[in-house]
Amino acid sequence: MTELEKRLEENDIHFIMKFPTVQIEIDFNEPQMSQNKMIEMVETLEKNSPVGQAFGIENNIGEGYVFTFVYNSEIMRFKVKGEAHAKGSGKIKTLKPVDEALENAKRTFVNEIACTESRLQQMWTEIVHSVHNGDESLMEMRNMGDFLRLVVNDVIKEESDKMMEQGFEPKTLNGKISEVARNFFKSKLVEVA
Repeated sequence: MTELEKRLEENDIHFIMKFPTVQIEIDFNEPQMSQNKMIEMVETLEKNSPVGQAFGIENNIGEGYVFTFVYNSEIMRFKVKGEAHAKGSGKIKTLKPVDEALENAKRTFVNEIACTESRLQQMWTEIVHSVHNGDESLMEMRNMGDFLRLVVNDVIKEESDKMMEQGFEPKTLNGKISEVARNFFKSKLVEVA
């Protein structure tokens, strides 16, 4: 311990990095799949904070977690608090438990039925011919909206029976369909550039 650290601790000032830390893997393409784990972590922390334990205080309420990660060479942070610390001023967004089985079923439907390579390629070709007379080198980002509408409308037209069998409404899948279609569109633009 350095002299500075000793003086700070004498004045009851402590470095937070000396205390236990946690790690969690979050897929920011589907962050909702990590929500249940974050809720569980905060519920445990609220029962007994490891920082309080380090000072000999048992059964103390932990305030929450600050998650830190690097994105595009920048340090990003977000905080997750439990109910005991979520009250007060400001906008508070409460994490809701996620039905992981349902989210996985949506992902499977979108990837294996709704957004097949052949459907996406067919909608791409349709836009190329209807907007650019067959010259795909003229495709650009401003054509993406038309492409996404074609894909979503085609899925609803052709796969609505399968959606109903699995208990899905089109609006519950549109975001995931658009996300997969958007990625396809962007990769095609790079390919034909």
